[in-house]
Amino acid sequence: LFVQMGVRFISLAENVDSYKNPDSVSNIIVPITNVMNDNYCYQTSKKIRQVFDYKRRNGQYIGAFAPYGYVKHPKDKHRLIVDPDAAENVKLIFTMLIQGSSKRAIALYLNEHGVPSPSAYKVQKGLPVSTRGYDDPMWGVRMIHSILTNPTYTGDLAQGRSRVKSYKVHQIEAVPREEWV
Repeated sequence: LFVQMGVRFISLAENVDSYKNPDSVSNIIVPITNVMNDNYCYQTSKKIRQVFDYKRRNGQYIGAFAPYGYVKHPKDKHRLIVDPDAAENVKLIFTMLIQGSSKRAIALYLNEHGVPSPSAYKVQKGLPVSTRGYDDPMWGVRMIHSILTNPTYTGDLAQGRSRVKSYKVHQIEAVPREEWV
């Protein structure tokens, strides 16, 4: 395939160079090595998932970033502690919902009163923040919904609510509630 597409393939470990010896790529060693390398990736991924699952089951927080309203403990990154300033905003969100406000009305209120969104708050405080699409400086319905449906805010550390399908397919899928840890 490489030779047909004009791509030079070099593998030092297998002594393969498709330019110098086009037949070297058809050597049986290359496909076998690829299968072994793929199996190594699979085994590594499986072991990492097992370690994360073990930590979750032992009550350790394994997320990269603390949820809004929390910070990681300075001496134990696997433990969350309440961030008093942001916690007031979380309480306000739940209070407004209980009083009958819609998620849209809550987001509008927070924006009108200049309450920084979770990512804006973290940036202001110098806290670590994800750069994956959550950098909206404004509150939105989705953000409010995320807070209201996250069991962490009611005292239950629920982890493993989503997962990457596999080490090959980097799509995130929801995990059924009964499998959460």
